[in-house]
Amino acid sequence: MKILFVIDALRKGGIRISLLNLLNNLPINDKEVYLFAFHITEEDMKHIPKYVKVIKPNKLFQIIASTSNELSNENKGKLVIRKILAIMCKLAGSDIVYKFIFKTERRAFNFDIVISFTNNVSDHSLYFGSNKFAIEKVKAPKKIGWIHANYEHMNLNTPVNNCEYHKFDIIATVSEKTKESFLKFNKDLENRTIVIYNFLNQKDIENKINEVAVEKLERFTIVTVARLDNNKNPYMILEISKKLKKMGYDFEWWILGDGPLYNDLRYAIHKMNLVNIKLLGHIENPYPYIYAADLYVSTSKSEGFGLAISESLFIGTPVLCGHFESIDEIIDSNNGIVVQNKTSNYVDMIEQLITDKSKLKILKSNTKLKISNTEIRKEIQKILC
Repeated sequence: MKILFVIDALRKGGIRISLLNLLNNLPINDKEVYLFAFHITEEDMKHIPKYVKVIKPNKLFQIIASTSNELSNENKGKLVIRKILAIMCKLAGSDIVYKFIFKTERRAFNFDIVISFTNNVSDHSLYFGSNKFAIEKVKAPKKIGWIHANYEHMNLNTPVNNCEYHKFDIIATVSEKTKESFLKFNKDLENRTIVIYNFLNQKDIENKINEVAVEKLERFTIVTVARLDNNKNPYMILEISKKLKKMGYDFEWWILGDGPLYNDLRYAIHKMNLVNIKLLGHIENPYPYIYAADLYVSTSKSEGFGLAISESLFIGTPVLCGHFESIDEIIDSNNGIVVQNKTSNYVDMIEQLITDKSKLKILKSNTKLKISNTEIRKEIQKILC
């Protein structure tokens, strides 16, 4: 059996980690597994399991799936091409532009199963195309689409998206709430829609915790791992820190991640003189930092599935997060703390954990995962037969 995974890019973030974790835990047996990414680097190749056969994209695919920053250090002609295509997507729509782009790929893609592992971000941008490629360019008797985000909150309810998902045999969502948000607009697809939670590559995490020495500090230490965009709400961290600092608490907050808000955040941290916040950028191995911290904090507005939260629970670092749709599937009343997404709520809870060591100790002793890799593997086996 030949299986093809399609993804627009293996760029750093939750979807990349989810895919790599899945590939590292896939029950392969008699299966040949292939990966086609519109954009892939030599660094990405190092992290892909050796049994996976990578189909490299042509040059135009590499250009459309690159960011402007990535192309700014290369040939300026590529950057111009990308900008022209981005404008065309805004004006004419991504669906029309990608029809033209796909004509440049003349190879035959014949498989038993094709899996589009990422959902569109917008149907008027270049962050598009994985679903369309799986539907239109791949011949396969079984086609599976994967949804990683809340369909309503992330504005995925568009005619283009809904039309595409009606062409899949199975739609896999990463949580019950993600499934609910999708079916709210596609009720007729209920029999095709399932939940497959994200794998945690537990052995990999255990091995990497001690790969880099990160000192446990005497002061109270908080860590956040996130893509720095509006949905992850990183500016709230600055407001929380400002208030805690004004109250006289001694703490340090590590922010691990990159994204469109990185430079603005760095400037704001400097302007607000928040020296207790350490903006560390993307760290390939965040686990030693999570392990060394007293508390993991998430300020996200919305999550399909909180992968970094689950990683923290597995490592044994207590979690404090704001409420989002699928949080009840990850955190209960014992293994973490959930507050309403207001700065004052975070401040009050962090103050309690700083001043009451026994409360933090009890919370730490209860950190555990609610979802088992064994159950996830069973669900994957069902769709790959």
